[in-house]
Amino acid sequence: MNILHTYILRYRLLFYITAVSTLIIPGETFSQTALSSIPLTWTATGDDGSSGSATAYDIRYSTSIITDANWDAATRASNEPIPQSAGSTEIFIIDSLEPNTTYYFAIKTSDEAFNWSALSNVISKTTLDTTPPGRITDLLASTDTANGAIVLGWTAPGDDNMVGTAALYEIRYSLNTITDLNWLGTSLFTAPPLPLAAGEQQSIKITGLTAGLRYYIAIKTFDSNGNQSALSNVSSAEAGINISTDLDDSNNNLPKEFSLAQNYPNPFNPTTTIGFSLPKTSYVKLNIYNIEGKKVKSLVDNSLPAGQHLITWDGTNSDGSKTATGIYIYRIVTDTYTAANKMVLLK
Repeated sequence: MNILHTYILRYRLLFYITAVSTLIIPGETFSQTALSSIPLTWTATGDDGSSGSATAYDIRYSTSIITDANWDAATRASNEPIPQSAGSTEIFIIDSLEPNTTYYFAIKTSDEAFNWSALSNVISKTTLDTTPPGRITDLLASTDTANGAIVLGWTAPGDDNMVGTAALYEIRYSLNTITDLNWLGTSLFTAPPLPLAAGEQQSIKITGLTAGLRYYIAIKTFDSNGNQSALSNVSSAEAGINISTDLDDSNNNLPKEFSLAQNYPNPFNPTTTIGFSLPKTSYVKLNIYNIEGKKVKSLVDNSLPAGQHLITWDGTNSDGSKTATGIYIYRIVTDTYTAANKMVLLK
C-alpha cells in the first residue's frame, strides 16, 4: 500500500468516526445508584458513520466546561462500556462524585485504528447535597412576661453543617421531654422564623400555651434538599403568667368579674402561687382540700378589696407539716362566686 492509499484510508476512517451528539442525563425516573452518582445516556454511533460498532469510548468529566483545549485535563471515567452497534442506547453511571457540585460531561469515540471522533455535545448536572444542617446546641427557652408565652433563642446553623443558610426550622413543644422517638407525637409550632445565615442569633416567642405549665422545646433544621439536622438540645421553661399585684381604686383598672387562675407553677415543689380577681370588695375564703375532699389548710378567710390578688401555698397543712405528693383542690368562695381548680404537688 503506497502513501496515497494509506492517507485516503486514514481520511475515510477519520471521516466516519461520528461524534456523539445525543448525550443526555435521564430524568428522575432513572434509578441512581447513589446520591453522588450521575447517569449518562446516548445513542451509539457506528464505526463507519451510522453502521457497525465503534471500538472504545473516552468519557470525561470536569467541574469546568469541557472543550477540545482542556480535554486532557478532564477526569477520565473508569470502567467505560464497550460500544454497542450503531443506534443502540448506551447507559453509563459515573459515581463517587462530590455532593452539591456541578459537573460537565463529554465523550469521544474511537475505532480499531484509534481514530478518535470529535468532541460530543457537552452536558452538565449538579449532584445532590447530602450534607445536613448543623445541630443547634444552644437552644434556650425562658418564661415571657406575657400570659402563656415562652421566648426561644438560639444560634442559626448552616445549610451544610455550619456553613450557609438553611431552608426552614421545625419547632416542637411538649409537656414531657422530647426525643427522636416521640418527636412526631409532640405539638408543632406553626409559625417558625426563616433561618438566618449560620452563626447569627435568632429568637421567637411561642404564645397560646397554658400559663404556669412547664414546656419542653426542641428544633430540627432542614435544607432545601430535605436533609435534616440532628435533634437540638432540649430546653424547657414555664409559660408566663401575668397576674398583676398592683391595686388601683380607679374603676378602669379593676377586674370586671370574679375569676380564679390556675396556680403557678403546676406541678410544683415546694411552693405555688394562686391568683384570683375580685371586681368588688368581698369576703373571701380560699381553702386547700385533698383528693378525698378533706380540708388541708385555709389560706384566706377575711374581707379583701377589689383587684388582683396572689396567695402562696407552701405545701403544708394547718399544723405546719409537709403534705404528701398528690393532687390537691383549691377552692374560692365569696358571697356571689365559687370556683375550684386542681393542682399537683411533686416531691
